[in-house]
Amino acid sequence: MTFATSTVWKDARGYSRIGLIYTPTGIGGILPALEACSNAGALVCWEGPLTVIGAAPAAALYESGLQVAGLTYICADGTDVMLLIFAPILAVFMADGATIDATNALIVALNAAVIGHMTNASGSLVIAYASGRLIPGGAK
Repeated sequence: MTFATSTVWKDARGYSRIGLIYTPTGIGGILPALEACSNAGALVCWEGPLTVIGAAPAAALYESGLQVAGLTYICADGTDVMLLIFAPILAVFMADGATIDATNALIVALNAAVIGHMTNASGSLVIAYASGRLIPGGAK
C-alpha cells in the first residue's frame, strides 16, 4: 500500500505551498526532518485524519515559500523522485548557496528519514540520495 501525504507550508511572508510525499507506511520521521531543513512551517498535514501542526516560519535569506530546494533520490526501479524543501534554511547549502550539502547534519537526518521510507508515485522505494539544489525561480 502507498500512502500519499500532503503538507501545507507557510513562510514568513505569509505565502503557502503544498507538498506531496509518497511512502509505503506513512510519513513518520520525514516531516520533522524536512521541517528542520526549512524556514517555512508546516501548517497542516494529512494522510488520513487531518492533523493541525501550527506554522512557525522564520525570517531568513530563503524565507519565501517561492524559494525551493529540490533533493533528488534514486528509487529501486531506477527512476528518480524529488523532495522539495520550501523556504530552505541557508545552513543546508554549500558555500555557493545553491548546492545542498549532503554532509550537513540536517540533510543527513532528512536522508535517513527518506531512504527506505519514501516512494515514487508508482510505489518504488527510495534507495539512495543523488543530489540537491536550489531551484531557480522555485517549483511551479
